[in-house]
Amino acid sequence: MSAYLIADITISDPNKYSEYLKFVGATLTKFGGKLVIAVGEHSRGKIEVIEGNWNPKHLVMVEFEHLDLIKKWYSSSEYQEILNLRNESSQANFIAVENEITT
Repeated sequence: MSAYLIADITISDPNKYSEYLKFVGATLTKFGGKLVIAVGEHSRGKIEVIEGNWNPKHLVMVEFEHLDLIKKWYSSSEYQEILNLRNESSQANFIAVENEITT
């Protein structure tokens, strides 16, 4: 079973957000997080709306082994120490999704 953190981020201060990016990877790795998608207006790649009104500016998806690890990562002291950098440089919506589909 896998779980995914999906973040829809609007970056207001790219320089400060870059500072956040210097640290966030290590916090994800500690909890087994693997970056799957990071695409948007301040990175390579493209977002194209196929249907509906959702228009994310920057989209991130991180895979974890299970939902509890996402919650542990988010509430960890390591992530909380850098969260202010993200909050000061962007607005974000995060959701966590657990996938029970087996192939």
